[in-house]
Amino acid sequence: MSFAIAAVLGLCYMAGAIAFNGGAEHQTVPVPAPTSGLAESPTPSPEPSRTPAAEPEPTEASQPEPQPEPATEAPPPPPETDPRFGTCAEAIAAGYGPYVRGQDPEYDWYTDRDSDGVVCER
Repeated sequence: MSFAIAAVLGLCYMAGAIAFNGGAEHQTVPVPAPTSGLAESPTPSPEPSRTPAAEPEPTEASQPEPQPEPATEAPPPPPETDPRFGTCAEAIAAGYGPYVRGQDPEYDWYTDRDSDGVVCER
């Protein structure tokens, strides 16, 4: 029940008590002091802001420990040379060659019969 309604009911009750007692002047009934308004409204709360609240800065304690990356083996490097064959005929049959002196390390594996700087010619 609000304060204003309680005050009005209290006044009515007091007035009824005075009338019931015959309105005798020697009897006094306490009457509450008048208020400045019907009801005192509570102080309005501030409107909530419509902007999103800023995220709190994470602290070192709240950050999870970084997990180490699992060690993976690197794939083996590609071979730097072609497979070695017993003869140039075998290399050519397998789809390898020709090899040039000074450019291909495979040149030293085979015999350059015509000394032109190229082995396993087709």
